[in-house]
Amino acid sequence: MTDSDIKEIFAQFKRRFTLTIIIGITIFLVILGSIFIYYQGEQSKPSLPEAGVPSSFPNVATPGVLYNLAGKVEKLEEGIIVFEAIVPQIDEKNQLLSKKETRKAIITSNTSFSRLVIATQQETGLKKSEENQIDFEDLKVGDYIEVSANQNISKLTEFEAIKVRVLPF
Repeated sequence: MTDSDIKEIFAQFKRRFTLTIIIGITIFLVILGSIFIYYQGEQSKPSLPEAGVPSSFPNVATPGVLYNLAGKVEKLEEGIIVFEAIVPQIDEKNQLLSKKETRKAIITSNTSFSRLVIATQQETGLKKSEENQIDFEDLKVGDYIEVSANQNISKLTEFEAIKVRVLPF
């Protein structure tokens, strides 16, 4: 073995050793980066709230536009349903409230009427809702109804009804 052979072997060993060190450092950094990313993901996951009542509630916004109102029929006249509507509102503490207001639904020839019925299926025992068509004459004082319009009725005390549905409660 000559001096040049020894130098060549030493140079190969040095290259292999350097390459092994670089590969080792790369593998170490990949593992370290994976661990870092895993723990970052764990920290960013939202923690589940404890059971009970939350200390604060998010801001609630009532819809600025209402196309249907529900309430109890107070009076039936020729072409008019007077009902006590439940109107959603927000108080100063940002709590959702409902205010009862008397509203008049004007009935036209275009107004449709139906009764929502909850029926139990004989075969399965499951409850299913059905909507049956009725007439204005089938309505009675005390019925709980939903009245729909084709305009914003949030502030109107009198409006044209396009649909009146009697609800099962």
